Amino acid sequence: MAKQVKEVSFTHREEEVLQALTEFPTNSEMSEKLHITYETVRSHLKNLKRKIGVKHKIHLIKYAVEHEYGAKQSPRITEGLNPSMVTNTQKTEVGHTVAEF
Repeated sequence: MAKQVKEVSFTHREEEVLQALTEFPTNSEMSEKLHITYETVRSHLKNLKRKIGVKHKIHLIKYAVEHEYGAKQSPRITEGLNPSMVTNTQKTEVGHTVAEF
């Protein structure tokens, strides 16, 4: 039985956080880069995980890299990503891929 795929949409700030994740993977670094508080970064990450349907920050980073929200070839981010963490992917109506972990 095929699972339903939901449409994923992000606020402008959430997209900025996804971009920052590819270059500055710590919350403190993102906070400094985006000029927002550490708690605001945590809040955005929580919302992004909920929207994408993942539980861990590494999955957000993987999503951001795969969807070209930032540095596509950043060795700092992509080294050590284990493709086996993704069990299935599906395209949404707007072309985003939703991965099941």
